[in-house]
Amino acid sequence: MMSIATWVWIPFILALVTLVATPLMKRMPQAFSLALAAVMLVPGILCVQQLVAGESQQYSLAWFEALGINFDLRSHPFSLFFGALIFLIGASVVAYTGFYLTPKKFVNRFMVALLVFAGSMVGLVFSNNILLMFLFWELTSVSSYFMIGHYHEQLDSRKKALQALLVTGTGGLVLLAGFALLGSMGGSYLLSELVEKRELLVNHELYTAMVICIFIGAFTKSAQFPFHFWLPNAMAGPAPASAFLHSATMVKAGLFLLAVMSPIIGGTALWNQTLMVIGGITLIISCLSGLVQTDVKKLLAYSTTAALGFLTMLLGIGTEEAFVAFVLFLAAHAFYKAPLFMIAGSIEHHAHSRDIRTISGLCKAMPGTSIAAGMALLSVAGIPPMAGFIGKEYAYKATSFYPSSDINLLTIVAVFGAAVMIALSALAVVGPLWRKSEKPEHRHETTVQWGAPLFLTMIGLAVGLAPIWFASTFQSMAASLWNDDVNMAIKLWAGVNLPLVLSIITVATGVIIYLYIGRFRPAGEKIYAGFAKWGPERAYDASLAGMLAFAKWQTNAIQHGRLRGYIAATFASATALIAYKLWFSWSWQDYQVSFDNPAAELAVAIIGVIMLLAALFALKARSRLKAIVGMSIVGLGIALLFAVFSAPDLAITQILVETLVAILLAFVLPLLPEMRRYASKAVKRTDLAISLSAGLVMAIIVLKSTSVNLHVPISDFMGEQSYLMAHGKNVVNVILVDFRAMDTFGEVTVLAIASIGVLALLRTTAKEAGCGHKTSIILRVVGKFLLPILMVLALIVFYRGHNEPGGGFIGALLGCCGFGLILLNSSDSGLVAKTQRLSKLLLGVGLFLSALAGVVGSLAGTDFFTGLWIAPNLPLIGELHLGTPLLFDVGVFLTVIGFTCTVLASFSNQPLEKEY
Repeated sequence: MMSIATWVWIPFILALVTLVATPLMKRMPQAFSLALAAVMLVPGILCVQQLVAGESQQYSLAWFEALGINFDLRSHPFSLFFGALIFLIGASVVAYTGFYLTPKKFVNRFMVALLVFAGSMVGLVFSNNILLMFLFWELTSVSSYFMIGHYHEQLDSRKKALQALLVTGTGGLVLLAGFALLGSMGGSYLLSELVEKRELLVNHELYTAMVICIFIGAFTKSAQFPFHFWLPNAMAGPAPASAFLHSATMVKAGLFLLAVMSPIIGGTALWNQTLMVIGGITLIISCLSGLVQTDVKKLLAYSTTAALGFLTMLLGIGTEEAFVAFVLFLAAHAFYKAPLFMIAGSIEHHAHSRDIRTISGLCKAMPGTSIAAGMALLSVAGIPPMAGFIGKEYAYKATSFYPSSDINLLTIVAVFGAAVMIALSALAVVGPLWRKSEKPEHRHETTVQWGAPLFLTMIGLAVGLAPIWFASTFQSMAASLWNDDVNMAIKLWAGVNLPLVLSIITVATGVIIYLYIGRFRPAGEKIYAGFAKWGPERAYDASLAGMLAFAKWQTNAIQHGRLRGYIAATFASATALIAYKLWFSWSWQDYQVSFDNPAAELAVAIIGVIMLLAALFALKARSRLKAIVGMSIVGLGIALLFAVFSAPDLAITQILVETLVAILLAFVLPLLPEMRRYASKAVKRTDLAISLSAGLVMAIIVLKSTSVNLHVPISDFMGEQSYLMAHGKNVVNVILVDFRAMDTFGEVTVLAIASIGVLALLRTTAKEAGCGHKTSIILRVVGKFLLPILMVLALIVFYRGHNEPGGGFIGALLGCCGFGLILLNSSDSGLVAKTQRLSKLLLGVGLFLSALAGVVGSLAGTDFFTGLWIAPNLPLIGELHLGTPLLFDVGVFLTVIGFTCTVLASFSNQPLEKEY
């Protein structure tokens, strides 16, 4: 039996295959899509098989155990039903897509997003961990964004895709808060465990807050009032997106969540009444809004939101009959609405229009599509033996038997909504297909274009013809939501009763609305325009405009382009926050400074005086060069302090950084305007106050940190363990490449990412400046001899760094100094170009080797970045310790050189001015 985890990964694997085989997909899109559809059918059939057989699976894989997040999956009747919908309808849509979109319309890109979405939905419905469910939940929003905005060259498409993403994404964030509350209240994030804690949850003081958060997440995803507006607007996407996302899967994700949460936190007055009210309002508003539409897909979209409101209302009723009606109507809706959207896409594809007023008589051109459309309409209308008839019958049973009042308002709303849904679906396809047209039409459809929707309508017909075969299946699905046994009989014909009478009234009313809607449309359009002007969508537009206006004001206030302001704000904020914390822990008795060595004390005093004088010199300097010299002396003084306190690695690093900064500034200084002192006295006083405050706070931090009395000093522990665990005597380097390798990997990753921005930014700046840098003949000649010497020294420092001062970072800085001298004094543009290409290669290889060092540990069954060692006994050398930390250090070495060369070469991409 195929594992449930395999089902989740199949769509993602197919997406990866499509991405890799893009040339093949572009060359043979139709054959490729048919092959993908065939693979998608396999897990769909298995879902149906296990659903009918009453089988279930569970799967668990350790993941983020500390956060309570494991890859926990489970299959139950309702999730298997949804899995079957996703795979079967997904297979049809995938096959249809290959014939609907062409390589010119980026069928390969759309197919990848479609398959990623399918995998996300499968993962969502089979998740047993609610936090894992949330990850898949958000992935559906992201992938649907790319599908809706597929026609990215169109402004409306981009705008509607962003609207869908913002609405569903914001709801997802609120849902995460609800899941966090639910998990903390129940003491578990597993649905299978939470269902046993219902009494605890519904009686908890945070129950209302948690339910509201879950409602907002579900309502945004399933387009319930007041968030219903995004779904009709999402029709800007291609027809396959509408058929898959907005009729059968994504918008049903919110309903799925509400359904699986019903036995856990449902059954209360807050839960039931909210769902009935919101579902009813959504149903009515969608029906009234849809009646004024003339766009084929928008007519179907509003009928979809109306159906979603109907289903939400059934969940709110919360009786045994309501849950049975819910699963029956859900199945019927999926198997007729997805075909209708594919049919609408075929109509648009043939007529190049979606306006029902301008399209007619396409049945001769698309006979197969017309047959599929006729069967789908019969199911919408609830004509036996289609599945829509059974779904509507049992929905009326649920509303009719609900104990509300003498005049059952729910039944009236249900009949009205169902009648309007019939009229909307008829308006979308009857006129374009069967209205008489004098224009001759030639056959314009492929087998798949009508076969895919017909396949789904045939499934609906099969369910309607033989409900007794599926009765136990639907009963088990309803029982998993009802959390009790369901004994309600499910059959096609139950005799003449109230639901049958209501069905006849519904069909008659729908036909009347369809025939006479033209008389009421002008008045309806005025009402709709007024509602749109003050409705929820206007609130969304106003909110988005307000957010953008605030962001613009905030950006202008903070990102003003003045470096002094950035530095002042950074230091002032950091100083204020740290000072606030220190204020409550201040005590003069805690701080002592003492030296065991009088010579060291004298050296520190002398170095401190020199640094102070250099800082004052830089402060009073009238040129940038003098200021740089003063600050460099301060930096070298810090390096000497590191050396005095037995930190040779830090001292060497500081010296090399100062050298590189000097080389970099040699590039930059010619591009800067003449230094002028134009600050007012108020600005100078502010700068002085910030500087003194920052210096005082830093002094206190240093005093406090050096006065902490540790029972077991960290340095002692690291010194003892560095050689035993990592075979290295240089504690600093061992920490960087072994004990704290994950932190170092994060830093080199940031370097690699920053180099991309630096490359673009500095290249643009240099071009805008229109000037290069001056070169020196002496330094150019000397640099050619220094570069190989420095590179050899860099390799030596790198290799000895595990036991002596040095390592990958210091060695890389040493090598960068050589590259900097060459680039600074080179007039060869070819050398600069070669350096740029080499730097990109070094960045990629370095980052790859760093990551590989961590992956090797994981493949060996240990934690990520755990050092693994071998000790071969080599001739003339003896035992030599080699391990993944050395590989990681190589990656650091290459990444740092690549980043620095990227920066330096970017300043050298312009012709030089002159030599001197």
